[in-house]
Amino acid sequence: MARKYGTNEEVIKAFALGDVYPEINSNGSVSHYDNILFSYREPIAVRRDDGLIMVNGDKWSVTTSQHQSDLQANIIWRRNYFTTSFSAIARFVEIPRRMMAQCLRDGRIEVLDHTEDFIAHYVRKENVFKSKGVMYKIEDLPAGVEIRYSKDEFGNVQPSLAHMAASCLLKYGDRYGLASMDELQYFCSELPRSVHTVDGAFHALKPQEVLENEVALPVFRQGEWFFIPHLVGKEAREQYNQMETDFKLVGKNGGNPHIATRGVWLDEQQGTAEVSGQIRHEEHRMLKLSKSDDPVIFVAVENTAVRSFSAMGRVD
Repeated sequence: MARKYGTNEEVIKAFALGDVYPEINSNGSVSHYDNILFSYREPIAVRRDDGLIMVNGDKWSVTTSQHQSDLQANIIWRRNYFTTSFSAIARFVEIPRRMMAQCLRDGRIEVLDHTEDFIAHYVRKENVFKSKGVMYKIEDLPAGVEIRYSKDEFGNVQPSLAHMAASCLLKYGDRYGLASMDELQYFCSELPRSVHTVDGAFHALKPQEVLENEVALPVFRQGEWFFIPHLVGKEAREQYNQMETDFKLVGKNGGNPHIATRGVWLDEQQGTAEVSGQIRHEEHRMLKLSKSDDPVIFVAVENTAVRSFSAMGRVD
């Protein structure tokens, strides 16, 4: 049987609606078959038999980004979809990214729970974004939001909507994983135990020291590290002067270190240290814990993830 051709929009819309045709555009750059939507040879979305659509948020070319935006525009009215990083999940399950799409479609990678994507539409008259009745100035949008732009009737480029990927809880064999976004970075973390909800997955990543202190104390986080207030006043100033400068917090997964203004290991094997000042990392906003003239000493503890992978194969 001859293949049925259509425009990009027609092929993507057919996939979103669950239609068989058209299945490919004229130059072969967009196609779908067996419930997988491709941009060239890369899967950018999967539709399960129950109708759930999983969108690949990975970025690798301007053309594919446009295909992804066109898909989002066609499914934004749906509730049964979410966006995540196929490459981070593929690293978690240790299979090639292109095969991983088939595993999501067939249920070999189970989706146990997921949240919704954050989507806020731009209101030009008020210069704000609106989501579910809540207004956001551009500086108040959640960290990690992607702002998309379009041209108005006069040809002027302006924001159209803000989008951020959801979180999802996965099961592969006897392993559980949380796929989500931390500021501007997709990640997938292997959990230390079985859980049943996304909220339970985030809770499982908190070490015991955080669970014991977070109600009474302001606990901060950057990436896989939590920071719990420990010493203040004279005792903190004395400790601060004895600590190593530009201290490197390197987690059990290795990767790029988080750099503290001052720090010292308490137990490097267990991933606990004392730090103070500012915490810097190339994938996160700088975290200001205290000032040098009035230091506070924090205990830094690493999350409980067995392993964590960021998008496109980089270990967090």
